[in-house]
Amino acid sequence: MDRSWLWALTAAAVVLTAMPTPVPAQQASFDCLQSQQPIETLIWSDPQLIELDGALGAAFLAYRQHLPPKQRESALEEQRAWLAERLSHCGVPAKGSDMADEVRWRAAPCLDEMYRSRLSALGAPHSAPPAAPVVAAQPGFIHPACLWSIIEQDVESPADTTNDQRVRIPLAACARGNRHIPFSQEAQGALSAKGASDGYGTWLSYRVVGTLPDGRDVAIVWYNAGGSGQFSELYLLSRTPAADRSDVLLSGDLIAGGGDRCNGGIEEARLIDSASAEIDYAVTPLDLLSEANEELADATMDSLALCAACCTGTVRRRLTFATKNETTVSATVDRLLSREIGGDEGEPAQACFDDILAKAAGTLPHTFLAPELTAIAQRFARSCAPAGNGGKPAR
Repeated sequence: MDRSWLWALTAAAVVLTAMPTPVPAQQASFDCLQSQQPIETLIWSDPQLIELDGALGAAFLAYRQHLPPKQRESALEEQRAWLAERLSHCGVPAKGSDMADEVRWRAAPCLDEMYRSRLSALGAPHSAPPAAPVVAAQPGFIHPACLWSIIEQDVESPADTTNDQRVRIPLAACARGNRHIPFSQEAQGALSAKGASDGYGTWLSYRVVGTLPDGRDVAIVWYNAGGSGQFSELYLLSRTPAADRSDVLLSGDLIAGGGDRCNGGIEEARLIDSASAEIDYAVTPLDLLSEANEELADATMDSLALCAACCTGTVRRRLTFATKNETTVSATVDRLLSREIGGDEGEPAQACFDDILAKAAGTLPHTFLAPELTAIAQRFARSCAPAGNGGKPAR
């Protein structure tokens, strides 16, 4: 089967719906992939320190080159002394691998201040991060950087409540430890911040969509972990007092997982009542067909668009918190991908599928209820599905 249509369709969809792909964060003054010391590990996992370390490396090189030759060696010795002072002044271990959160939260803001001071001393002051939005002063504030540990945990929902292994983040301590990392408040109240992993830029954004009667927050978390994917998940966030009452501990239960952008990424979520929510997932044509007939979708996987940028619309599902079961409510179609390509080079099954959607919808966007999706899948099976290996759709 000629697959050129898929490449063309993917390219067009990327142009129309592409989001930023991750690139290396501003380079540190050392090779992040070869770093072994705790100070290096700390720097390449912190977006602000990566930027400051790279700026300092460039600033010192320029500063030293402008000195008379006789003074360059003494300047180098001074810089080496400053580099060593970072460890003692900010409490960074000289050796070891894993760094406890408490150590990181104490050291990172301290290093941020030291780097800025050193840059000023070298005649290359670095602009301070913008002031934190007002929301940072509100009780229960969650810095976006504090959610990484929750989304990276292995435990989704502990079945044995006597052996709860969920990560618990002390909110105030974490916020203080990440105060040097700026965050912004986006539309509809979402909070976003840059991150770093292995020297590559990442980001995380979240928004609380509602609070249950027991005090748990329902929150959407969108994130990029350094690759090309941009993922989303829905969490129940719980706050409990620390044993010594010195802080509030945040934990999270994953209750719904979104995929990569059009492959099931969460567009929106809303509370229905204290026991359920509705979630809108971005879907490709193949995902839309799968919503009505998963077996048919599996059989025609090579015939309908599936790329992470090939959005055809959204599917709305009802989620029950207690069971994590989801049921299809409706689907809204707002794009027909084969129509955007034009010409006669499209995959016949994709064009046929879009024709069925267009005739059933009339105008776009159009919302189909779950029974209507089933009827569309039945028409696709009769009229569009390839007959077999490389077979053409029946017309």
